[in-house]
Amino acid sequence: MQSTTVNGITLQYPDEPVMVFNVVPLRVSGTLARLRVAIGGHTVTYNTPNGGTVDIREWLQGQFTSLRFGGDLDYQQSLKISEIGDDVAVTVTALDSDGTTLATFNLTLFCVWGAAWAGETYNGHRTVTWFQNFPFTVGIYFPTASNTSIGVNSSPTTPISINSPGVYNINIDDANGGQYLTIWDIIGNLSLGTFEDVFDMTFVYSLDGTQIEKVRIRLVDPKYDEGIYLRWIDRHGFWNYWLFKEGDGNRNVATKYGTWYRNDLDLWEEHWQWQNDAGRRQSLSRNDVIPVCAPLVDQETFDMLQDVTTSPCVDMYLGKDENDVPKWTAVSIEPGTYTKDVKKPEQDFVMNVVMPEIPVQTL
Repeated sequence: MQSTTVNGITLQYPDEPVMVFNVVPLRVSGTLARLRVAIGGHTVTYNTPNGGTVDIREWLQGQFTSLRFGGDLDYQQSLKISEIGDDVAVTVTALDSDGTTLATFNLTLFCVWGAAWAGETYNGHRTVTWFQNFPFTVGIYFPTASNTSIGVNSSPTTPISINSPGVYNINIDDANGGQYLTIWDIIGNLSLGTFEDVFDMTFVYSLDGTQIEKVRIRLVDPKYDEGIYLRWIDRHGFWNYWLFKEGDGNRNVATKYGTWYRNDLDLWEEHWQWQNDAGRRQSLSRNDVIPVCAPLVDQETFDMLQDVTTSPCVDMYLGKDENDVPKWTAVSIEPGTYTKDVKKPEQDFVMNVVMPEIPVQTL
């Protein structure tokens, strides 16, 4: 928690980044009667005699109402800032019982459309998997302006400037012959050096500062290109991707608004309301459910895949259009129970993908 004091009134507020689906407390202490909080044109006043704590998470969530799921992804750009994170201005005013202003606090909180468990590290080092025949991005939070670099194996390549703090999506589209890739957060100056020897055809960069490996990317051979490829937003607001093996699907046909029949002969039958079985059945719907599996994944990957079951945004890859732009369609995950065996280093992750309702004719 951060703390600031004005005119004897002390306000404590969360460290950044602020996860807007966790409790976001404002704790005020001192001699006051009420606390007025203004966020995004909305103002609410709380009774806080001699101090107290208020939770403003719902107000912060409201600042993301224009969030476009997937709209912050561009697989043609190497780097793009994400709409998942944003600065939110918060004005907190301490009031006396007669409405007199005792102290005013003007805060700017960097907020993320996500949540974290107690004790969980946000934006810590993680390992992800890229199926090289499919579009792929990696999300990283940079708390300060810095540089980043996509390294082949453990060697940083050309630095990319991060001009302002925020959550960024980094597009990955070339493995450069590496066995794995690494993404670095580089604070300081990264300058181009010389060849290490006459047989070395790669440049060497010298660093004046610190270099932290944030993400390690496992590479899956491009020959693996069959299955159901999904992307989803995890609890931290990052996009994740996985190529699942597809099982035999179930196609469910059911009544939508109740089954009824139309009398096409304009004749009346007292009981069935049609003549000689000449009516038409209508108002049916169809939903397809596809079981998918990620075979023999490790414990860390199992936890990552578990987030797809509760994600508010899951998309399935449909290929590319005539402009080579990836196409996606929204799907959902069937609720169920997912058992993780902590004694097994590797195990299958199985779930059911619910496809969008199939359009059918109705009368």
